[in-house]
Amino acid sequence: MLKGKCVLITGAAGTIGRALSFRMMRQQARRIILLDNGETSLYELEQEISLKYHAQSEVEYVLADITNSESIAAIFDRFEPEIIFHAAAYKHVPMLEKNPVSAIFNNVLGTKVLADYSVKSNVEKFIFISTDKAINPSSVMGASKLIGEKYLVALNNVAFFNTKFIINRFGNILESNGSVVPLFRRQIQSNKVVTITDKNATRFFMSIFQAIELIFESLKLGIGGEVFIFEMGKAKNILELAVEIIKSEGYMPYKDVEVKFIGLRPGEKLHEALSNSTLSICNTKHPKIYKTKFKQVSDL
Repeated sequence: MLKGKCVLITGAAGTIGRALSFRMMRQQARRIILLDNGETSLYELEQEISLKYHAQSEVEYVLADITNSESIAAIFDRFEPEIIFHAAAYKHVPMLEKNPVSAIFNNVLGTKVLADYSVKSNVEKFIFISTDKAINPSSVMGASKLIGEKYLVALNNVAFFNTKFIINRFGNILESNGSVVPLFRRQIQSNKVVTITDKNATRFFMSIFQAIELIFESLKLGIGGEVFIFEMGKAKNILELAVEIIKSEGYMPYKDVEVKFIGLRPGEKLHEALSNSTLSICNTKHPKIYKTKFKQVSDL
């Protein structure tokens, strides 16, 4: 589906965007547009790709803000993307609780701008990277991603639009920027104290490899309007995860490294879910990928 196509990746210098960018170097796309609003991180991505990969495609590095309608219009006019992977987002839950306007502006308006120009430009498929925090959201971050999902489903349900919008809901990505695993490692190395929100807190985790697999499979499987969910197994207890990481660093939990409970932060849930209880999850042709199809926006 990517052979000979122009592919746009937003948030290309983020954790998922980088992995997508690296994977794309091995595809046969005609042109790859790597878009990010972070100058330094985009430069570092360019340097890493030039050192590690001999791209079969023409690669463009675009420094732009997805909320800037004029910039996005110019990008669509210039490159005419046919497949879009939308990974750009603000995602840190406590930080977005403190900055709700920025969260809505970036995660909602930015998604709307991209989606609207995708429809105008007859983009074939638009892959939206969402989160399990959009399910019964308790945070600004989760609510902002849910609004983005609703808008895309609404566009997909307009019969005369050609663009197919496909949603991927992820759990926490291991080792991603801002995730708990590198935080624990930094705490262990710096002051030998690991902070846990709640001893009963659980989260779903997946590797970046699994995330990229889901994205590419959803591109093949999606016909528009679906939410794809990856099989992530049983939710992981955060305290148990911290203990495992302390041991992996060569220390004894509670002896060499203190475990301190700080309580749930604003917007955080004790447990995450993969779907609303009122919505059914269906199998797909892939044994580890499931989907939910929304007929009406109100169902979300």
